Amino acid sequence: MDKFRIDRQTQDYYNEKYARSPITIPMATSPLKDNAMLSRWQSLIAERSARLSSVGSASSISSPTRASAFLFRPRFTAGARLRRLVLVLAGLFLLTICMFHLNDQGHGLSVPDGSRWHLPWRGGMSAEEKKQKAEAAEAAALEAEKSLLAEMNDSEFDTTTTTHLPHIPPKIWQIYLDFKPTVVSVTYLASWLAHSPSYSYTLLDAGGALSMVRRLVGMATAKGGSWKVPIYPNTYRQSTGPPTTGADATEGEKEIPNVEVELGTLDFAKDALKQYTAMPRRVLRADFMRYLALALEGGVYSDMDTSLAKPIGEWVPEQFRAETRLIVGLESDSSPPVKGTTYEVQFCQWTLASAPDHPTLWSMLDRILGKVSKLKGGLLGDKLSDNDVLEITGPAAWTEVVFEHLNQVAGTGVGQPRITWETLTGMTEPQLYGDTLVLPIDGFATGVPHSHASKTKSKQTLVQHQFQGNWRDDKG
Repeated sequence: MDKFRIDRQTQDYYNEKYARSPITIPMATSPLKDNAMLSRWQSLIAERSARLSSVGSASSISSPTRASAFLFRPRFTAGARLRRLVLVLAGLFLLTICMFHLNDQGHGLSVPDGSRWHLPWRGGMSAEEKKQKAEAAEAAALEAEKSLLAEMNDSEFDTTTTTHLPHIPPKIWQIYLDFKPTVVSVTYLASWLAHSPSYSYTLLDAGGALSMVRRLVGMATAKGGSWKVPIYPNTYRQSTGPPTTGADATEGEKEIPNVEVELGTLDFAKDALKQYTAMPRRVLRADFMRYLALALEGGVYSDMDTSLAKPIGEWVPEQFRAETRLIVGLESDSSPPVKGTTYEVQFCQWTLASAPDHPTLWSMLDRILGKVSKLKGGLLGDKLSDNDVLEITGPAAWTEVVFEHLNQVAGTGVGQPRITWETLTGMTEPQLYGDTLVLPIDGFATGVPHSHASKTKSKQTLVQHQFQGNWRDDKG
């Protein structure tokens, strides 16, 4: 016979279980071999039948048994089992990755109270939490920068030497907006460098000035108005001059109520770049920049036509060094006022020295930008006169701000008599008022033909002004 078929009932049961083709047993041509092979196949069929009987029907298999059967059915080879196991593990791994990703993106499972439940090992944040964290980090960085600047202002410099002052940084500033190398006086420049070891020197041209103004605008437009500066409110700016007392007060010089310095935003400087570039006279821009450089960085400012007569570290008497944060000098001391000046005692601004963030400087910047914005026709309207310049950015305006500060820190602001021009007239030695050192006429104005100033260099002379610049022309 050609083939031998197994019992039909056993074959049908086997095919139902494993969906295999009927098992056929090829037979050899030799009778002996046929009998031996038949015996082996009969044994195999009996063994498989017994195994199927022990498993039972498909409906009676439990879930774990089904899962085990899926992976480990006898009909599968070892390679097939391994492939199925790998697929299952890969699926579980991808599912875990997806859960972590959704959790990190702030997506969680909705719960009845409307919130979201996140994985216990959650490492991510919601979009709102990320925004809040970023804002908090930005605020912390800003505070750290301010603290660092304050610490540097107080402790960066060696106060035990005579070359540095405790609160005024060792920086020298000069401004030459229309810079021409052939015009710079090497003699004047050398006097500043030779007497100021370890001081930095900066000569601002038009480009450098614009960069500094842009820095101011960036601070003013910072998110949330986070930059705050010490500044006086605008109460005193309605005065036409330094307040006087008693019968000497004219109608235009009424006594102004005391005002206190406050931390204010830089909202006034949001349009500073536009206003600065629109200033029609160079002298306005040069004046504005000297106040801005010292407000931001601190140090010493002096005009290009000045020479240093005594090292900066020796400007302040030893007993005043620890308190001095602002140094101003008289440019006139005469009653009635000297021709070309506005007040009996007037402060010069061709040389200044200050710690950064001094309220007089920020108040001056606020005053300048506030006044120019109220000019009839704006800065591009009618041509500004010399008196306009004096009252907006020049010595007259500076004198008003300084007098208000002196009263706040040493006069009526601390329960003392009001400081007026009469308080300062005739002074021959430096005097400290609060944090401000006021120098007599010879300090910065030796050689002026008035106010009893020395005609030549004296022991009080710190800076000599050569008066070679002429701002009283159309070009400024």
